[in-house]
Amino acid sequence: MRSSRPSPTSEPFAPPPFAGLPANPPLPSEIDEIDQTDEIDQIDEIDQIDETDEIDEIDEIDEISVVVVSGLPRSGTSMMMKVLEAGGLPLLTDGVREADPDNPKGYYEFERVKKLPKGDTAWVRDARGRAVKVISALLKDLPSQYTYKVLFMNRLMPEILASQRKMLIRRGKADSDRVPDERMGELLEKHVLEVKHWLSLQPNFQVLDVDYNAMVKDPRPHVRRINEFLGGILDEEAMVREVDPTLYRNRSQRS
Repeated sequence: MRSSRPSPTSEPFAPPPFAGLPANPPLPSEIDEIDQTDEIDQIDEIDQIDETDEIDEIDEIDEISVVVVSGLPRSGTSMMMKVLEAGGLPLLTDGVREADPDNPKGYYEFERVKKLPKGDTAWVRDARGRAVKVISALLKDLPSQYTYKVLFMNRLMPEILASQRKMLIRRGKADSDRVPDERMGELLEKHVLEVKHWLSLQPNFQVLDVDYNAMVKDPRPHVRRINEFLGGILDEEAMVREVDPTLYRNRSQRS
């Protein structure tokens, strides 16, 4: 889904030089803790996004956008961050969360993103011209005075659920299977639709949907679209080389 706002190629993306840099719509109301840790616990019902306050007054919009890599947990956001890094786009990460068997090449997270719902937004200014990972549940907490180019990762729901289940089991979550996959999938799909609708109404957000499954199989056309969306300044060959099919685990039988 790309929003109805002007074509991104009409606004060349120009990252600033590196600077010295030293996590709303809650996804479901019943998630015990949802943040950049990519952990989904139990969900019974997803709250609808309130659209009555979805568009704030914007007095001034910065010329340089924040590149936001978003989507559901386990949807390929870490892979996208690594691809952007290979292409030459500066990232906003802190390395606090280290690589592990669930993400052997790293999570590419910035811890302060978790504090967006509490009003910790001062760091967003330093994110302009960089890419930062923000899960879909926290997009609405981004401050409205900046512009955002969102790469929204989409992955087959059975694969997301399988990946999430394995992560929770590996971490000893005894109650990880209380909600049936079918119900969990319905709730998450509803959440994604609501978030994308909200995004389409925001004048300071541009959105490009990225199909994780298709990109892993044939990255070149998707890399080209991503580069065009961001202004055509990235190294596409390096980005293509960074897509690692060996990390495409939890493959759905439908894929």
